[in-house]
Amino acid sequence: MKNLLLPIVFTLLVLPCFAQKAQSLSDDDYSQVIKAILLDYRLDKRTVLPKKERAVVYLSTENLKQNQVPDKINGVKIELKTPQQIKKEKKKWRNYIGFGKFETNGSTVIVNVDYYYRKIDEAEFGIPAGVEYEYRKVGQEWEFIRKKLNATFK
Repeated sequence: MKNLLLPIVFTLLVLPCFAQKAQSLSDDDYSQVIKAILLDYRLDKRTVLPKKERAVVYLSTENLKQNQVPDKINGVKIELKTPQQIKKEKKKWRNYIGFGKFETNGSTVIVNVDYYYRKIDEAEFGIPAGVEYEYRKVGQEWEFIRKKLNATFK
């Protein structure tokens, strides 16, 4: 019995050392990852507006909180809208962005982002682009690992 008990006790003591806990994200972590993704999108006045339009991009509040999103990036104002507001008002806008759930695995986070945009003369949003981003936390900063186009859209 003693011979059988020793390996079990050893396994129970050592195994937790190798298990990687999912790291919960702070609001600052969310902010850093969101900002990095928006910068990767090359969010600036040239990408979001034609001549004489207000420099603004809309983000869905689904999976985001106000304090996690910067007010402005590269001169572009960022406004949060509820999914209901987006459904109702999107025909007036040039583009909006929806963030999926932030999935953590150890010190890594994966998030799917859907970009919706239309040409000026189009009434409907018919040009979605989905991208999966992966970042790793190194110290206090988030380091880009990879991105890939997603074939599935919301």
